[in-house]
Amino acid sequence: MMHRIVKMDFSKCCNKYVSKTSINQMKTLVNFYNLMDLNKDNDEAFNDVAKDYRIWVESEFSWEWEPIWNDFKKDLLYDCYMRILSNCPMGAELWVHCSTNYEQLATIYKQRKNHKLKEDWGEFCAWIESLPYAKELIICEG
Repeated sequence: MMHRIVKMDFSKCCNKYVSKTSINQMKTLVNFYNLMDLNKDNDEAFNDVAKDYRIWVESEFSWEWEPIWNDFKKDLLYDCYMRILSNCPMGAELWVHCSTNYEQLATIYKQRKNHKLKEDWGEFCAWIESLPYAKELIICEG
């Protein structure tokens, strides 16, 4: 997620448990980050965005900002990026592709079949149970 977070559309990638307030906050932070990054070579445009960012952050967070590397642009981009990472709701969902095998799935299944997050792991375990030879090679009850 860390590599895609500033490209994510939080109105589409969050599950039903994420509040509209959290989604709007993430969208605002991502928008500020992308505008600052886009205008980092244009001092006037960058400073305009930076001013709006600082005003917004002061109203949303308690903020005592000090430059880290004494490079205003890098420091502000870093600050914004860290706020994005730190405030990203757990309900943000990202599709990933993975390769696995039956031995790994057996371990995952045993660890997750009674997991608290039924909507996530319950669905995944049901998919595992539907695989050919799942009863013999993965579930192995009895």
